[in-house]
Amino acid sequence: MGFLGWAWWDSLHWDTYLRDGQSMLRHAGSGICLADFGYRVPISLRWDRGPILSAEGLWKEVRFDAPEVVRASGDSRQVDDYYEAKDGNFSVPRNAAAVHFNELLFFPEPGAWAIYVPHWLMLTCFLVPWLAFLFWRVRREKKPNP
Repeated sequence: MGFLGWAWWDSLHWDTYLRDGQSMLRHAGSGICLADFGYRVPISLRWDRGPILSAEGLWKEVRFDAPEVVRASGDSRQVDDYYEAKDGNFSVPRNAAAVHFNELLFFPEPGAWAIYVPHWLMLTCFLVPWLAFLFWRVRREKKPNP
């Protein structure tokens, strides 16, 4: 759990991704995104890490966004679900997942998809069984041995 807490903090300060020609695993903005863009780019496996830019200020705050699954439809209304129009441009993301999905939304390909999993969800998935185990252990220690 300490590792997940550190990873959450790290995602607020650093944008890290691993990408091959068609897929990407990205860690930033209080979560992890796995995407398949539906097209192949002639690049080999690439890993990159850089600081979160001020333009992505949304990512610098702790977020409790919902997990998201997106399939590219090519419909411009799908962009409206994730971005607010400002001065005639879609420039203001509604949540951290929108920033992860920008390539998928603005350049959709048939069969493209992305999954965004927030860190709070991963922590909860580990915290609940861990607390249940601790509770069970405390109850077990209180019982007298026969």
